[in-house]
Amino acid sequence: AVVSTQSTGNIVQWRRDHGPFTNRQQVLKVKGVGPRTFEQCIGFLRIYHKASDSSSDSQNRPGQKRKREECTGGGKRRKGAKGVQEVSPNYLDQTSVHPECYELAVQIIEDAGVEMADIGSDNFRSSIQRLDPGQYASPGPQVIASLCEPLRYDYRTQFSAPLLKSSTSEEARVGMVTEGRVTNVTQFGAFVDIGAHRDGLLHRSKTSGQTLVLGQRVRVRVEKMDQRGIGLDLDRS
Repeated sequence: AVVSTQSTGNIVQWRRDHGPFTNRQQVLKVKGVGPRTFEQCIGFLRIYHKASDSSSDSQNRPGQKRKREECTGGGKRRKGAKGVQEVSPNYLDQTSVHPECYELAVQIIEDAGVEMADIGSDNFRSSIQRLDPGQYASPGPQVIASLCEPLRYDYRTQFSAPLLKSSTSEEARVGMVTEGRVTNVTQFGAFVDIGAHRDGLLHRSKTSGQTLVLGQRVRVRVEKMDQRGIGLDLDRS
């Protein structure tokens, strides 16, 4: 599932009607964005918070006994403009961590002894970096890598464009082998930029037990292409 052109327009219109998104969960209110589309696209969406929002809400700090469900379940709900039900900001929405990994991310942040509101700061990132990724099961290492990134970091800029094995100018097609970069990792698999019009999904059942990380270069075979997206498999040749 991907965000269609129509759904993209609906997202823009929703923002015009109701103002900026405050929480990733609000994207589910947009027409055309169902649970499956949300699951597969939401890791690419960031919602950045103003410094005033972060500093004023002390309940959002793990060290001050913030309720775990507020971090993992979308926060407190309140009535906003035009009667729209809003949710409070979630600091993890600023990161590449997928919502299904929020509970693990909260645990990692608590283990590092830092505060949720400081995500992206030098102290926060250095504290996370001192943790041993080996003490966490997958996708723990990927979550740690995401939490170590500065805010607004786009890791794609440091890599060269993927090259299709058959031809650099040829469109991707079923059966083609290509090299790509992992752009997002979730519990159900990884998304890989193969230089096509959209990223392909490498389902976890197709990874041969490998632990993939953001930015990793992988050789994949295009297994299927349809309106729902591009399905990939690891190339074992």
